[in-house]
Amino acid sequence: MRTEKLESEQMNNNITSLKTALLGFVTLGAVTFGLVTIVAIHDRLRGFQAVALESAVTVLAQGVALDLARSLERDWSALQAVAESADPRDLDAIALAADVLAGDRQRISWAGYAELDARIAAASGDMLVGADITERLWFQRGLEGPFAGDARDALLLNRLLGGTDEEPIRFLDLSTPVRDAQDRVVGVFALHLNFGWTQTFLAETASVLGIDLFLVSQDGTVTFASDGSGPGRLDLPSMRAARSGVQVSGQEVWPDGQTYLTTVVPQVAYRDLPSFGWRLVARISPEALGDTGATITRWATLLFASGIATLLAMTAVFYRLFLAPLNQLAYDATRIAEGEDIPPTETRSTREAAAISEALVRLQTRNS
Repeated sequence: MRTEKLESEQMNNNITSLKTALLGFVTLGAVTFGLVTIVAIHDRLRGFQAVALESAVTVLAQGVALDLARSLERDWSALQAVAESADPRDLDAIALAADVLAGDRQRISWAGYAELDARIAAASGDMLVGADITERLWFQRGLEGPFAGDARDALLLNRLLGGTDEEPIRFLDLSTPVRDAQDRVVGVFALHLNFGWTQTFLAETASVLGIDLFLVSQDGTVTFASDGSGPGRLDLPSMRAARSGVQVSGQEVWPDGQTYLTTVVPQVAYRDLPSFGWRLVARISPEALGDTGATITRWATLLFASGIATLLAMTAVFYRLFLAPLNQLAYDATRIAEGEDIPPTETRSTREAAAISEALVRLQTRNS
């Protein structure tokens, strides 16, 4: 008899208890669900962060391009107003208008009027009056219609405005025809805008927005870079897209070895401002949004751990209220089967536990 009892105890010891099975099942299910959820959240956050960052840098770049073009369009509107109201016979009035436009020369370095003989007839500060500008593109194109010229080194005005051979002043050109009362072209009125103002505008804007900006000419040459790199060409997909005038966005590796999310604004334009042929390229590091994804993942992990602890606590309470009585009944049944005369535990925790308890009482009464 004793041998059978020992064998029965040994067999029972090799069988998983109800408590162990319940806790194991709940823990395994919760951990599996939690890990799958955290991985899914992390992947979704990475995708969402990339999309959000791409959208943000695109909107920022478009806003910068619009602000720059709007600022230059104000100068263009002022130029047109003078050209349309100018009386070619009143050079003193044209010179006065040129002085007003140029102001302190911080933004507009020079304003002037050239007649058909390709000589300057009136200008701000009387600079270059009488000079021959036959070869100047702004004069040649200005005779044909509205013209905007990309950044170039100042030639005749460089030393007059304080520039040096090592660091020449650079101009943007704006010019338009001047017509007489019979609507005949009699000359060209032009502005030379200080390109340094444009560089400062882009540099300050890039610093405030936390992005890098690259002003790209129509032939693909970078004429300004807010990261401090000099003018030149970059063999990058974004730069090739800029040269083609195509809007693209995406991640790419730059010459510094870093990966940036890059976007191309195919034109810098506003209203009737003549095109300088510019494209604007903006880039931002994928880490620019900070450690948001990792922070949320850590938060989700802590929340998951708290959930696991709560679930285990609730499982323990559930076991105590509903399964522990069954465990006690199993113990009582074993003792009764071994011939002990003990009253079975009475329980009403569940319908099944109550039924087992009543069955044990009946069996014990019948055996008696």
